[in-house]
Amino acid sequence: RLKSLKDSHLYLREGITFEILDKIAYAESDIEAGEKMRIEKKNIFKS
Repeated sequence: RLKSLKDSHLYLREGITFEILDKIAYAESDIEAGEKMRIEKKNIFKS
């Protein structure tokens, strides 16, 4: 994991913190994220 690397914060873009990334990651479950992605893919490839 990125967090386990020495000086891992140096690999993040300016203004991005692990706290911000954690909030995004834990905002929804894998199932919810997958469902959103499935719906968006369906919309993109609609004829």
